[in-house]
Amino acid sequence: PTLTSPSVEKARKCLMLLPHSPAVQQELDIINAAKQLPSMGVSILPRQLKRLAHKLEVVEAVVECHPAPYKDSHRVTQLAEALGLHSVEEVLRVRLLLASRASRDGEMRHAFQILGELVDAGYAPAWELAYQVASDRHSDLGPGLEGAREEALAFAVAHCPDASLLPLVGALRQLERKRGATE
Repeated sequence: PTLTSPSVEKARKCLMLLPHSPAVQQELDIINAAKQLPSMGVSILPRQLKRLAHKLEVVEAVVECHPAPYKDSHRVTQLAEALGLHSVEEVLRVRLLLASRASRDGEMRHAFQILGELVDAGYAPAWELAYQVASDRHSDLGPGLEGAREEALAFAVAHCPDASLLPLVGALRQLERKRGATE
């Protein structure tokens, strides 16, 4: 069967007849998530989706296959929630995937905006991306994000492993000197 198969719609209708419960809602969420996936560049049947042990892999596939997932980040986040990725850690991991993709695509404004959420949440695994995007001197961030590079580097310094500390402190000092010279 395919997602447009009558059996998928029949299963959804049968679930709607049952009394509402977390288990029924989870099944409906899986069907709805599976129906969203083709428009995001990934196709998988609800029963295959249900069997996946690591639902984050589906979100990773969407982030890779979607032409610009960071521009549709609300929808990607909703998909993650429909897949059962509800914990703060899982939501922040999805946000990190989106910021990383924006950075790879050269969409630095999007990368910094999403990274700002990660920094505000104190999400330590984002330190490497923070360093990477702050070090990209070729991108113009535009109005409203003037201090974003310095903030990202400071976050990276605060959360990086000891082995990476020295180059990051050097980069932060260099950025501070540059900012001081332009003021």
